[in-house]
Amino acid sequence: MKDCPTQAGKFIGYGIEWTRPDILLWKSIPIKILNNTTHGVPFPKMYGGILETIMLYGFEQANALRYTYAAAAAQAGDSIKTRIVTYEVNYDIRARKIAKKTR
Repeated sequence: MKDCPTQAGKFIGYGIEWTRPDILLWKSIPIKILNNTTHGVPFPKMYGGILETIMLYGFEQANALRYTYAAAAAQAGDSIKTRIVTYEVNYDIRARKIAKKTR
């Protein structure tokens, strides 16, 4: 059976982490997805579907969410540090036509 076209490659995605002076570990910032955006910040056009699936962001989106999170913490009276974490994203999408059984 012949395979359908495939798509594979790699690109860079970004995550967001935070810490406080009293916490020694960096923790991921939990960004919840609502209506295909994250707190009003849309996923990038290039690779956005893959990034959304694995909860990573484009560079600009990660920075916008990073500072939004820091601003919300400051408004609540919390002093935090944030940082952008770089990930290499590898993807390999394949499809294969399934033979239909004849009766």
